[in-house]
Amino acid sequence: VSTMTTSREIIDGQQRLRAILDFYHNKCAWKKSHSGRNQSLFFKDLTDEEKIHFLNYTLFVNIISQEEDSTIFDMFARLNSNSVVVNKQENRNAKYWGYFKLFIVELGNELRPYFIERGIFRESSIIRMADLEFLNSIAFVCINGMESETASQIDKLYEMFDKEFLDSNIYFTQIITTFKLIFSLYDSMGKNESYLFNKSYMFTLFFAFYSSIYYVKGMENQEKISNANAMNEEQKYKICDKLIELDNELAAIFAKKPSENREFEWVKEFERLHRTRTTSKIERTMRIDLLIKYLNN
Repeated sequence: VSTMTTSREIIDGQQRLRAILDFYHNKCAWKKSHSGRNQSLFFKDLTDEEKIHFLNYTLFVNIISQEEDSTIFDMFARLNSNSVVVNKQENRNAKYWGYFKLFIVELGNELRPYFIERGIFRESSIIRMADLEFLNSIAFVCINGMESETASQIDKLYEMFDKEFLDSNIYFTQIITTFKLIFSLYDSMGKNESYLFNKSYMFTLFFAFYSSIYYVKGMENQEKISNANAMNEEQKYKICDKLIELDNELAAIFAKKPSENREFEWVKEFERLHRTRTTSKIERTMRIDLLIKYLNN
């Protein structure tokens, strides 16, 4: 009070503030993978307009008017003890800043509205990056081929393509094109809810079509969906009818009322393959093969 000056201590968020200040003082750069430029940029390299935009950014803070250290320490302990444990994808998102991370984030930005609309992911799970974790699995197979997937193998993708990902535009276009085809089939089904909207079943449907249109290592000799890359409206509606029938059979299984139609005996195995070893090459290949055979029948 005697000096008429104010000093503040940071209870939480010190690393974020240090990063902002270090960039302002030209101690760290804005990576080219994030800036979209040909090189990394320091604050001094920005245009005047960009500098003003940076300096005018609003930081939201809560000011705690307490003087006793014991109270401050208690608040810090409560903030950290109430935190949710960081999951694998959140950890990757914090650890990596390169091209593969941006590739997955851009896929998520493009596909997220439909994921939410169809209830494939709830907003609460999207906050925890469940949609990006799912897209990791999609990208893993597109890039590496049909292999069994582990968390460490996903991490290797982030490391391998951290500084450069030359084929990102090719994979991005192929993945988005395939998802748009699947979304159009979902829309034509005319259902607000479906077991096929579950991410595991959507993964199977995705690669049934993707492997029929594009090259996937390890799936060269697998049967392809007829005219997958050039379906007319009649073929699309036939596939939609089959998907509706499949969804009804899955509903019967989950209601413990298995169908008496022998033509759908295979659905029991199809459902089991989506419950056990869901990231295994063998199980994934088997369930994709079952679906393609059904759609072609």
